[in-house]
Amino acid sequence: MTTSIPDKNAIEQAPIAGNVQMSWAIKALPHNTSIMDMGMIALTLIGLTALLNGIYEIFYLELPLQKRSIFLSAHFGTVCLCMTLYFWTLVIRQKYIYHYVVTDKEIDVKYKTHFPKLAGTFFKWLSGIFLFAVLVFIIFNPSAAWLLAGPAGISIVSAIHLLNWKNPTKSLRFTWDRPNLVITDRKRNLVAVQRHHNPKMRLEDNYLYIPVHLPKADIDKFLVLAKKLTRPSTSFEEGRDKN
Repeated sequence: MTTSIPDKNAIEQAPIAGNVQMSWAIKALPHNTSIMDMGMIALTLIGLTALLNGIYEIFYLELPLQKRSIFLSAHFGTVCLCMTLYFWTLVIRQKYIYHYVVTDKEIDVKYKTHFPKLAGTFFKWLSGIFLFAVLVFIIFNPSAAWLLAGPAGISIVSAIHLLNWKNPTKSLRFTWDRPNLVITDRKRNLVAVQRHHNPKMRLEDNYLYIPVHLPKADIDKFLVLAKKLTRPSTSFEEGRDKN
């Protein structure tokens, strides 16, 4: 889902050649997450099932510790849910803030990961607590160490990365004579500006993929501008962008 946010100083941050035609800032998901979302839903259901079964064994059946399930336990369910929600929220569905400037010569985009102002401190504390919780769980449940090879291992790597948290700004730029394919994905409010692969060209001159995230009301306005500024041979298609 794409959400429009105020454009404070996109033009000042991206001085490029030509006369400015459009400029905006927007918060959006950088990739299509539908497949990963289904996987995260499945892991959430597994964790919830294990948690409920563990609660059932403890409080309803009143089973002793030795007779309780190892994997369908309250401990496993809690850790699985925490890891899944952590990874789902902070990695898979992590949004970016994009600042676009479109001129009659070029398109320039600067983008960075979207985090609240206190994200640095919060993520460092959260990552430390998460790593400590996982280590304690493994110490008291050695049979669950196999989790380190699955979702737990991925989440631990993410937690370590957040301990050294930085949020650099990246940039992309291209001139209007380069693209020869424009795909409009209206479901994601996205226009993908691309260049068909040509094996006769150098990679640095050949590759082009710029995702242009737009407010829904500005999609047609951008397409009119793109058709005017790109080469006549450029193909314009409507459909789902695979990236």
